Amino acid sequence: TREEDRNQDGKMDMLHFKLELPLQSTEQVLGVQLILTFSYQLHRMSTFVMQSMAFLQSSFAVPGSQLYVHGDLRLQQKQPLSCGGLDVRYNVSVINGTSPFAYDYDLTHIVAAYQERNVTTVLTGPHPIWLVGRAAEAPFVINAVIQYPVEVISYLPGFWEI
Repeated sequence: TREEDRNQDGKMDMLHFKLELPLQSTEQVLGVQLILTFSYQLHRMSTFVMQSMAFLQSSFAVPGSQLYVHGDLRLQQKQPLSCGGLDVRYNVSVINGTSPFAYDYDLTHIVAAYQERNVTTVLTGPHPIWLVGRAAEAPFVINAVIQYPVEVISYLPGFWEI
């Protein structure tokens, strides 16, 4: 995994992600459910820090050897951000890795709890490409390129900005 600053502006522009999953020769992959977590930070008009995620789900009728995904990590807001101070209300892990309860690791619970937030990220336009024909000893491979596009942020202006 590596991030890249393509335009050399000091901010990362994309993530290159690769996961190789070893399989037995008798095992096949027909689908993928993947959660990638991110530390999302804004520092100009509003100072906002959150732990966010991108969720990908794909299934196919034919066993695969590789899944390739290319998409954008987009910010979604249900309400404007505030202008003053540091907003860290969502700077908590998307998945509670210290919980002893199976419920906290249930995918439907994780996604539902995340969607209740007023600010989230979502993977848009993933266009999954499913490659078939895995050799018996070869791993299943997930390759993803996730771009961080420029966003328009909605925020409540301070008194001096009105």
